[in-house]
Amino acid sequence: MYHKKTLLAHFVVNWWRRSGQTFRYNYNSKTSHSLVEIQPKELVKKLRNGYLESCRRTHPDLNDHQNDDTNGEEFGAIKSAYHLLKEYLRTKDNENKEYLKAVEEKEEEEEENKEKHRVAQHRQYLSMDGVGFGTPTERQKFFEKHRLMKATDRVNEFQMNKIKSDYDLSEKDLISIKSSKLQRDAKVRQGFERLVEDLIQESIARGEFDNLPGYGKPLKDRPEYPYLDTTTVKLNEILINNGFVPEWVLLEQLQSMEDISYLRQTLQVEKTSDEALKYFETQLDEAHGGAWSTKLDWFFHSVKHSSKT
Repeated sequence: MYHKKTLLAHFVVNWWRRSGQTFRYNYNSKTSHSLVEIQPKELVKKLRNGYLESCRRTHPDLNDHQNDDTNGEEFGAIKSAYHLLKEYLRTKDNENKEYLKAVEEKEEEEEENKEKHRVAQHRQYLSMDGVGFGTPTERQKFFEKHRLMKATDRVNEFQMNKIKSDYDLSEKDLISIKSSKLQRDAKVRQGFERLVEDLIQESIARGEFDNLPGYGKPLKDRPEYPYLDTTTVKLNEILINNGFVPEWVLLEQLQSMEDISYLRQTLQVEKTSDEALKYFETQLDEAHGGAWSTKLDWFFHSVKHSSKT
């Protein structure tokens, strides 16, 4: 068994030499096994682990070597030796078929997980120049905006090139013209501001601001709400001024109105009763008059209690 693996190692080296690769290492009978850093007796058990460890050690992107070509050749030789040894064990060694099958299933599962967990922002769409992300509709909108921005940049660049060619101007000249235009706009703005300020001062001198409502009076004290911003307070004031009432306050008002209506009906019944009619039509004694006063007191306290709630 060991002699067969030694022949396989020589086969790997000769195959790489025939393919045109210049591999600068001295090979011996344990070349293939040393490439994947395992012993011949432990080939089946540690084949994949040794292969992964050797790949980490010699991968061109993970290591900083002086000779990148040599490092790349060594990494390719390790990969080819791993696949050839695995193929040899699959066809010649019946005892290790189950192990190799499990190794292959594990490799396929890892490849599927890599595809499954690939982050969305690293995917590149072939349509719409690869611009945008999200659903096709969102990418279409983003692509249209991108095209508009590119078209605007091209128009501006074309106009600048045309101005430079017509007037034989350089980049510095264009920048100086643009800065002078900005300075002129600033002067115009400052002129308008001065004009507005002069008109305000003239109106104050003529006394046009003396008849304003609330002139000379202190401002109204507004309650401060430390846990609310000024925008929320202002919106609440607008809602209150327009008659907006929260639902729970409205329900309480309706309940109070129902109580008052009930009390009115009760008082009406008491007034139209026989005793009340006799009180208004004839002179009643003190007992009847006291009963009516008691009803009126009860009505007064009931209305007062309903108003508080």
